Amino acid sequence: MMANKVINVEVSLKEVRGDQNKLIRKFIKKCKKERIVEDYLDLFENKDLDGLESFFSNDCTIRDWDAGVVSGKQKVMKIFSNIFDSFENIEVNIHHIHEDHGGIIICEMTLSLDSENLFVADIFEFDSENLINHLRAYRG
Repeated sequence: MMANKVINVEVSLKEVRGDQNKLIRKFIKKCKKERIVEDYLDLFENKDLDGLESFFSNDCTIRDWDAGVVSGKQKVMKIFSNIFDSFENIEVNIHHIHEDHGGIIICEMTLSLDSENLFVADIFEFDSENLINHLRAYRG
């Protein structure tokens, strides 16, 4: 007769998140860029910092009307964290998404930050893995 063995497996949240990020990146690589932008905006609207992080390359750059130019994934995530901390409610309403012949995406939207509605155009550039490499956000 075999004795029942209890196997203790410790898995850190970081390891689980790492595996999840690998799956997300695999999915992103196969997605159309328009879909990636829509998913990115869903994560932004839901203040999902961990999810957003998996959409950006390590050497990403963001240009924002308030933050200026910021480079490097950790610094870019800090910009998002600051935005999320500053506003209780974020809502994104996409008006139009256009992809040029070079794969650059332009997304026109209304961004509602608490009670303020802004017309915004984001321009996305991607690396070879379809991760966001450059994001330029313009307020209209």
